[in-house]
Amino acid sequence: MDKKLHEIVFEGHHNLIRGFIEGFLLSRSSDRRKYFFNRDVSIQAETLSEIIKEWVTMGTKLHHVIMEDSLFRAIKKALSRKKPGGLLDASIIKSAKAIKNAVFDFKFITYGEKYAAEVKKLIEKHPQALTLKNYNPIERIDETARGIEMYAPEHQYVFEGKGSFSGPLLKIMEYRGKLESHPLIDVSKITLIF
Repeated sequence: MDKKLHEIVFEGHHNLIRGFIEGFLLSRSSDRRKYFFNRDVSIQAETLSEIIKEWVTMGTKLHHVIMEDSLFRAIKKALSRKKPGGLLDASIIKSAKAIKNAVFDFKFITYGEKYAAEVKKLIEKHPQALTLKNYNPIERIDETARGIEMYAPEHQYVFEGKGSFSGPLLKIMEYRGKLESHPLIDVSKITLIF
């Protein structure tokens, strides 16, 4: 994908918007540009006003789509050639914002040193393009709790923490996926920074 990405808000039925983009790309057989809907890749898209608007209209008509700048310009040009009033014309584009960065939060808690080592390794080996913020893990060892069962209120070993990562969207998406695949790490949706 191009380095410059945009979040485009389209208004219309999901299948119509997705079908239009797919058809547009298929009509250009050599076109390898990519796009993705925010909801498909865990990106926080809706503002409170958009949620209320969708609830009032009893439908999900606003669709946030991430795409490269060159694809957006080509789609916008194609839609501008259509006469207003049809299912697809330039009016379906409600907004377009250049994405500067992205961020997501994470948190974890583990009661075993083996699992703590896995979590530490995952977080320490984050891509250089990402910035780790507000990360102050706490590691506690309580010898008086030795031998207590797993579901007890006290544990001999506890490693917990939370923080956030920020950086380029595609790197954030990739790394968030790695953290999300670990069963002891909870991750939030990605928030875009414009």
